[in-house]
Amino acid sequence: MSNPLSPDCDDAILVRACLNGERDAHALLLARYRDRIYGFILRMLRDRGAAEDLAQEVFIKAFRSLSSYDQERPFIPWLFRIARNAVIDYTRKRKADIDPIEFDLPDASPSVEDVVASKLEVELVEKMLGALPFDFREALLLHLGEGLGYAEMSEVLGVPVGTLKARVSRAREMLRKKCNPEPESP
Repeated sequence: MSNPLSPDCDDAILVRACLNGERDAHALLLARYRDRIYGFILRMLRDRGAAEDLAQEVFIKAFRSLSSYDQERPFIPWLFRIARNAVIDYTRKRKADIDPIEFDLPDASPSVEDVVASKLEVELVEKMLGALPFDFREALLLHLGEGLGYAEMSEVLGVPVGTLKARVSRAREMLRKKCNPEPESP
């Protein structure tokens, strides 16, 4: 008798169960990663409707191509790579410009603690994230927002670890400058 699938099962067990046609395994993988994938896409596109549609497409693509997944590697970078490619395809099709946008910061820049404490300030941070160049925003969101390590990010993005470390560092610096702009000289 086989062990029943549970939400505590390893990804590898769930993937094998999916490949064996067990629908419960599909539901468990979907439940485990739906919010993370949706959140990543939403922060990249800043469009709830598009994020919902793309998240659904990501899981459809993932389940259809599960047989090509290398079970010796972690599942989550593979899934995020599908999500990243979906975002890129979407922006190419829509010819949407997700590069930096200009916006004015209030004169008194809030501290990092104040930003976290206030919903309005959190919205400002989200706007600042949206203003980062695509590659920098993507790296920062995967690292800080999704908790992926640099090696996992390298698998997702197909970029060397050193480049990713530089992108995350540069993105942090860009945000720091947006939060604390240089005072104007008299």
